[in-house]
Amino acid sequence: MTHPGPQDPYGQQYPQQPPNPYGQAYAPQQPAYQGYPPQGPGFQPPYQPQPLPQQSATQHNWAGLTGLILAVLALVCDLTMLLARIGIWMAIAGVLISGFGITKARLGTASNRPLAITGMILSIGAIVLGAVMRSVLRSI
Repeated sequence: MTHPGPQDPYGQQYPQQPPNPYGQAYAPQQPAYQGYPPQGPGFQPPYQPQPLPQQSATQHNWAGLTGLILAVLALVCDLTMLLARIGIWMAIAGVLISGFGITKARLGTASNRPLAITGMILSIGAIVLGAVMRSVLRSI
């Protein structure tokens, strides 16, 4: 006895599935996954995030930035003339910290050598400017 295929409510009959010789219900097999579909015009592969660059646990990038900030603050203090003494001390600290940053960049544990060099140059300039401003202030 054969069983007719499922009936559509509109009266259409679907084709009958072939009988399975093993007595189990017939299930069509899925093709194996073949990876990405072939590339063609307009095809974009799915987004795959790139790994973040690994930074060393002992990065000393703070040194170059701190030296630059101290140098700029020292220049501002020197230009006000009344704070020239504070500006000179800030510039000395900027020279020391910028030198530390340059050394760390040379050793490869920091990546902002240009920032540290700029801080060093501005700090030396702030020391000179502070000395000039203090001498001008004393002569008045």
